[in-house]
Amino acid sequence: MVNLVLATGGLWGIIINWFNSFIPNFGWTIVVFTILLKILLSPLDVYQRIITKKNTEKQLVLQPKLEQLQKKYGNNKEQLNQKTMELYKKENYNVMGSCLGMLINMVVTLVIFITLFSSLNRISESKIKNEYNTLQQTYVSALKVELSNPEYTTLEISDETTLKQILDNIKANKSSEEYNTILTNSKLAAQTQTVEKYNEIREGFLWIKNVYRPDTWAKVFPNANEYISISGTKFKYSEETPYTDIYGETFTTNAAAKEAFISNFNDVTSQINTKYAGWNGYLILVILSAVITLASQFIIQIGTKKKMTDKKGNEIKSKQPSSNIILMIALPLLMIVFAIQYSAAFALYIVVNSFMSTLIGFLTNITIMLIEKKKNEKKDVKDGKVRV
Repeated sequence: MVNLVLATGGLWGIIINWFNSFIPNFGWTIVVFTILLKILLSPLDVYQRIITKKNTEKQLVLQPKLEQLQKKYGNNKEQLNQKTMELYKKENYNVMGSCLGMLINMVVTLVIFITLFSSLNRISESKIKNEYNTLQQTYVSALKVELSNPEYTTLEISDETTLKQILDNIKANKSSEEYNTILTNSKLAAQTQTVEKYNEIREGFLWIKNVYRPDTWAKVFPNANEYISISGTKFKYSEETPYTDIYGETFTTNAAAKEAFISNFNDVTSQINTKYAGWNGYLILVILSAVITLASQFIIQIGTKKKMTDKKGNEIKSKQPSSNIILMIALPLLMIVFAIQYSAAFALYIVVNSFMSTLIGFLTNITIMLIEKKKNEKKDVKDGKVRV
């Protein structure tokens, strides 16, 4: 059971694959899954934004008083801390309480992001392996049919007849030149059928040709060395445990086994990479991941800003912490790195999640503004004042 969970990308993988069972396209599966997940978590997000806004407003009110304490007790840190705590108590301001909502939301967001990152990568790797296994089976079956031509072989072909038996029979009854010509032409025919099979099983999304590969200059289907890395293929062979390739040949050394695997892989996928030459995508998700993440940060900043005045009617100006500026720059750059290096499926999650965060933030800000406006109107009516 544990191995099944891990193989499917963990618990998130099981949920995503369940969505994929009735949403045929994996890209749209990620879109729907991300939207529903964000809606489910939106109360926590809204709560955090409200708490952050109230906290910011309270800090603006306290800022002039804290500056006065700094000027008066700046040389005595112990007394400054004591007076600061007294001020917080007097103004009913709880530092830890104000940070609790933000802390909870941050922890939940990070846990979901990291676990989904891992799950979507495992799912993409598993899908690519399944694709290649299907392509290899298609290639071998098609090649067997092509070589079974009575003009090539004297064997009575049955389901139990292996590809190696057919090849050995042709080699025994034909000259080397004839054998090579027959094998080359049969391989080309089998590769054509393999391309047709890939057209059937390939998972694209809008402009992206393969959603399990990055939306970048990456090839649509990985090359042999990339596939070895993705699949975690290990070459540990010996006389006792030889490697058998798709043509039935055996190899007893790691180097020979790896070379044979790469040769087989190229035979199976050569026409696929020819047909789908060029970039897998156009960096659209990479750009969107940065732009929308940055927009989301701006929405958060706007939502926490409010024009405050002191008792004399002078505006209280707040300084934006340098940490906020660094975060606004670093987060979009981090999203670019993830979107470039990993699958388009994960980049799609980043984009949709950031878009939903921006939308929820915008709607939350509008709602809070309307609520405050309504409160002010009621207060005006009660006080007999007219606000301009």
